[in-house]
Amino acid sequence: MARDPPRFGAKRMNGPAQSRDRLRLIAIIGLSMFAAIGARLWYLQVLNTTEYQETASAQITRTVHEEAPRGRIFDRNGRLLVTNRVTTAVMANPREIEAAFDDDETAQMLKALAVQVNRSALSELVKVSDLTAELADESYGRFEDVVLALDVDPSLLVYVGERGDQFPGVYVAQTTVRHYPYGETAAHVLGYVGAV
Repeated sequence: MARDPPRFGAKRMNGPAQSRDRLRLIAIIGLSMFAAIGARLWYLQVLNTTEYQETASAQITRTVHEEAPRGRIFDRNGRLLVTNRVTTAVMANPREIEAAFDDDETAQMLKALAVQVNRSALSELVKVSDLTAELADESYGRFEDVVLALDVDPSLLVYVGERGDQFPGVYVAQTTVRHYPYGETAAHVLGYVGAV
């Protein structure tokens, strides 16, 4: 019985030798993939460590300056004459506001801010002219934040925080203010806190 000649394009199968070649090819491809992944991980974790650490730190950390509270003053009998109280204040950075808005837009922003402050104010009402005067006050340093309103409801923190595009440079923070339980009594001895 004569064998038929192999058809054009057909490969001869050698059995176990062919299987070993395929396994070797798969092993080489798999090892080269793991080597490529290992090289990339080494590049990211060893060579670029400082760059990625600095980027991560810049995204998750923020410098917050918090004033230290001043000391309490007692009389000789232990009665409290001067203390501090914690209050919620609306603060603003005039340089950021100037960079974000022109004069008309700033006036509109201050009007909207005054409305929200007056809705949440726990003490006195605030006018737009008061806010404008505070922003223009030159007794504050060039890079110092300005206190626009004191004793506001802490819920204003969320309102202003969610609307950073409407109120650029404006934020709500807790701060301490001096409290004099006896009013002006002994002011010449105890002193007072005010703008420089």
